[in-house]
Amino acid sequence: MSFLEIRRSLLDEAMRSPQLLSDLAGLELYISETYSARSFVELLQNADDAGSNRFLVSIHKGILLVANDGKEFSEEDFYSLCRSAASNKRRGENIGYRGIGFKSVISLSKTAHLISGDYEVTFSKELSRQAVPGADDVPIIRIPHPIDKKVKSATQSFVDRLKAEGFKTFFVFDDISYDSVNTEILNFDSSFLMFLSSISEVILEEKSNRIIRVERAEAGNTTLVSLIESERVVNYRVFSHRGIMVAASVIDDHEAENDEQYVVHSFLPTTDSSGIRARIQGNVSTDPSRTRVVLDELTYEVIRDLSRFIIECLNCVPSQVAEGYSLEAKVDLLRAIEPTIDPRASAFTKKDFRSELYKQLKVDSHAVVDSIRRRPRWLNLDDFNHLIKVSGFKSFPGFFVGSNYGNALLAHLGVKDLTLEEIFNDLNKLDVSNLGLAEICAQVIKSVTISKALADDLVKKCRLWIAGNRRVSIEEVLSESLDIDDDYTKLILEKVASPVQAKVFFDRFFGQSIDSHVPTSIGRESAPENSVASKPTVSESEVPVRAKTSSFFVEKWRSAEETVAEIFRLKGYNVEDVSKQNIGYDYYCINASGDVIYLEVKKIGRENEAFTLTTNEEVVAREKGAEYAIALLRESGNKVELSLISNPLKKIKLTRQCRQWVWLCEDYPYDPEFFEFK
Repeated sequence: MSFLEIRRSLLDEAMRSPQLLSDLAGLELYISETYSARSFVELLQNADDAGSNRFLVSIHKGILLVANDGKEFSEEDFYSLCRSAASNKRRGENIGYRGIGFKSVISLSKTAHLISGDYEVTFSKELSRQAVPGADDVPIIRIPHPIDKKVKSATQSFVDRLKAEGFKTFFVFDDISYDSVNTEILNFDSSFLMFLSSISEVILEEKSNRIIRVERAEAGNTTLVSLIESERVVNYRVFSHRGIMVAASVIDDHEAENDEQYVVHSFLPTTDSSGIRARIQGNVSTDPSRTRVVLDELTYEVIRDLSRFIIECLNCVPSQVAEGYSLEAKVDLLRAIEPTIDPRASAFTKKDFRSELYKQLKVDSHAVVDSIRRRPRWLNLDDFNHLIKVSGFKSFPGFFVGSNYGNALLAHLGVKDLTLEEIFNDLNKLDVSNLGLAEICAQVIKSVTISKALADDLVKKCRLWIAGNRRVSIEEVLSESLDIDDDYTKLILEKVASPVQAKVFFDRFFGQSIDSHVPTSIGRESAPENSVASKPTVSESEVPVRAKTSSFFVEKWRSAEETVAEIFRLKGYNVEDVSKQNIGYDYYCINASGDVIYLEVKKIGRENEAFTLTTNEEVVAREKGAEYAIALLRESGNKVELSLISNPLKKIKLTRQCRQWVWLCEDYPYDPEFFEFK
């Protein structure tokens, strides 16, 4: 049908049923209020469905123009635009399928005009009232009228210029609401472009021009998507599985998203959490505003697909080859499937997409392979990674099993801990750190004093003890009359945390009290509580020269640990937070050259203020040597001072104090770098 035929058909229908027209006016108002501040997004989806590469929003002589370079409106497209809920799009293949989203544009203006191909039309409430006088009310978007000549004249030169640049379809709005337009421009987020299929550039021209570009590149079985605005680049790796797509932040993208941004998309983002550290695109149902996910059968199908995807990832990632994924892709994938909360808490949260995903994961947990093991809470991450390699079992990199909720996900799925029994027989052959030995030894003490899980002969023969800086067994301690190193004994007692269990174990296996194997110097060196030994001095040659102020700026009101982490990221390090793992340092830092720093953060209030090291930290600092560093952070006015002490046990003076066995440091080199607050 031609424009005149479509207009006549809609007018005849309105004349026969003016009440229908009034009802449509109410629907239009509801849609515009429900889709508040999403008019540009609706026009963007129409442009993407039309195969557009470019999308432009501009104000010319007080008139708003929204243009795209996709295919021009066909007769069927135009007829669908005029009729509510008459879209010719198929659900799941296009963004818009209800045919009502375009009517949200009435929040921008009370008059809309379309120029595309053979169509040059105006939608106007006033003109429709004149055409259908019997209706109590009329919608703006229903009956098309010939284009307003004044509007066409005012925009002709601009439209012609844009046509010369390849733009084909124009939506024009006069008498606009500037507040609504400015709000939409300010709130337009690059994430809107994440799962679009064709749009590669968005131009928002107003007081401050914004240009957002999208770059897509195939990378193995994944797609790399870069969202670029000014100097800000946000990179994602998109994984596809059945009917869903999972967009994960790439590992070298330091501008990490917060959990509020990990949402479900129905092409465009909703406000529902995806439940994992990724954005999820799927054929979910939404409410009319398209901002909330509706839990119907279509949505549950997406949830089931996502659950299967996560389980398959967990099963394949520990393997050397994972479905054709590169090492970088596997790292991005693991970061993406980490939950945003502890999945085990989902039973106590409201019913939504996230909670239903966690329930489905529990249902599918039987599919997780039996050879995967979790890190037990009592074992540090470094030694766990070493032990798992030789145990015959599989696990995941430290950033996953050591993350807040990666290990919780494995627990939710019923993945077993690596047990003492599974590694005990091979311990004498394995190179384990002193910290790891102490943790294993403490677990042995707890185990044998509560149950008979380990045979006494095995316990006596296992080299779990340190005497004279060498690993020895209980049999060797007794036969050679050895003294267990005092630092190692203190570390074990700290890990056991039960004097009764320790006493029972030593009485049973050593035949005497624990005191017999702890040098008496420990007691003599311990200062009374709250007292401090005389302060040693640092030689004059070690006094540093004051550093210059850095060009880096850091955010104020962060914790000391977060501030130091930000500074090291600015210096080019990939920083992994391991502070909750109790392994003797707060951050594992590595740069592009492969330089590693095991970083412990201490906040001080003034220069030369004393700080403490735990036994854990002192032991690990001694083991790591030059790779271990203490970061001293001090706030001073509008700056922070960061002093880095590398290989600290070579440079600082420690005094043992009785505070659950910590090391007090009052004398140390202080060489700060200054960072101004933003």
